[in-house]
Amino acid sequence: MPFHQFLNYYRVYSLEEVKKINKSLVSVLEKSGTSTTQGPKGSVKDCTVSVAPWKKTKSFLKPFVERAFRINEEVFGVHLYPMRDDYYFIHNSYKPGQQYGYHVDECLSPPSSCKLTCLLNLSTQSYTGGEFLIQPGGESKVVEEFNIPGVMIVFPSYILHKVRPIKKGTRISLAALLEGPKWV
Repeated sequence: MPFHQFLNYYRVYSLEEVKKINKSLVSVLEKSGTSTTQGPKGSVKDCTVSVAPWKKTKSFLKPFVERAFRINEEVFGVHLYPMRDDYYFIHNSYKPGQQYGYHVDECLSPPSSCKLTCLLNLSTQSYTGGEFLIQPGGESKVVEEFNIPGVMIVFPSYILHKVRPIKKGTRISLAALLEGPKWV
């Protein structure tokens, strides 16, 4: 399968809209902590992690979610469950030296399975390092398009991906792990 079929990117929000989203998120983010932790399958995740409930973010994240479901219909065609009010987005903030090693995304709510990973760049200032890499089959590809504020990328959750260490600035992203019936 060609690389472009594994990954799709789209501009969803302008820089001004990203700034408004960040301002709105301040009051609804639930901190999970700042530490170096083991991510899926032992990968190192070193960043500040918070969660944002869908029921409190619908008013400003609806375009992100709608675009993700439309991309699925047009490109991937996997069966996805609709969004539930108890769903949470994952908010990651990376500072200099922080990173997230190669991993695949996993859902913690059996009998579901993560189908698509949807990432939204919420960075409002430029940063260096923090490149997003994806490994669709042996060769790593840097996804330069994700460095633009308001851009979202969508790919199957079982594809290996990582964030290189930040060198300067802060990289902020929001992840939606869309679920569906277990892969068979």
